Amino acid sequence: MGSRLRALRSLSILARLPLQDITPRRAMTSKTSHEERTAADRREPGLHTVVLDKIEQVNMNIRLLKLVPRGEKPKFLPGQWLDVHVPRIPQAGGFTITSTPDDLKKDEPYLELAVQHSPNNPPAAWLWQREKKILGTELQIRVGGSFVWPPPGIDTNQVHKVVLVAGGVGINPLLSIITHLILHSDYHGQIELLYTSRKGTSGNISSILFVKRIHELFQRDLPQKRHHYTLFCTAPFALPSTSHSGKKRLNVIRERSGDMHYVGEHQSIEYRRFEQKDLETALGPVEERGNTVAYVCGPPRMTDWAVDVLNRSKGMDQARVLCEKWW
Repeated sequence: MGSRLRALRSLSILARLPLQDITPRRAMTSKTSHEERTAADRREPGLHTVVLDKIEQVNMNIRLLKLVPRGEKPKFLPGQWLDVHVPRIPQAGGFTITSTPDDLKKDEPYLELAVQHSPNNPPAAWLWQREKKILGTELQIRVGGSFVWPPPGIDTNQVHKVVLVAGGVGINPLLSIITHLILHSDYHGQIELLYTSRKGTSGNISSILFVKRIHELFQRDLPQKRHHYTLFCTAPFALPSTSHSGKKRLNVIRERSGDMHYVGEHQSIEYRRFEQKDLETALGPVEERGNTVAYVCGPPRMTDWAVDVLNRSKGMDQARVLCEKWW
């Protein structure tokens, strides 16, 4: 009941702007390619062949791709990405794996990628062609990245809490990590997710990337009550002021009433950007932070700010704050 009352109170609060601008945006166009930006990052040896087996249009900006291995299966850790070589384009595209290593052990093994619509990124643009034109195509992939679970150099038996901070499509590697921790690992500690995003075109919480999947994962923990996630819905979804028409205000209230499905023991909603106090609360008591690991992924400005806050928080150190930026 307390969670529902807190959620209802949040419906009447105008969106607040902190000093830091952490609004998620579309990936920025960069003059450097994925391969150039990640030249110093860890990569696995050898290329693997996969077939583009299925495309799911999540929304106007995101496609999910199902890749089926042909021949030897690649090995990867939750959180890693792929160099993806598509036909007739010399440079590889970099796309995060949103599935888990266990999905390659199934009777019908696969890897899943979330690819954002990016016309100025040649590999992404190729993967956004008409489905009939590219389905069944063979692609070459290579596994890379160090933003992974288990955290490098840390004894996971001593990790009692995992804090994950996502901005926009920065949820992609964190989804793989969360899914692995909840479904496929012997991790028995807490998970705290802070996920900030604009709503999708349908104007409700369910349109946010992967929110349904996240909700179902956290619901699995109901008896233990160890895990929790908070969705931070950012502008322009503030409750309209009284200067707006009564009909517009009523529509927003109805919309947010529909969001109540995502409020309960394991989830809450804030119609604002997250702030320093939210990160510090997620870390928990200072005396317990020596057993906490934090992962941050999102736009560069948000990531830099969140990592700085986490590093400066009492009881935390840089070795236990991992980050990856999407551009």
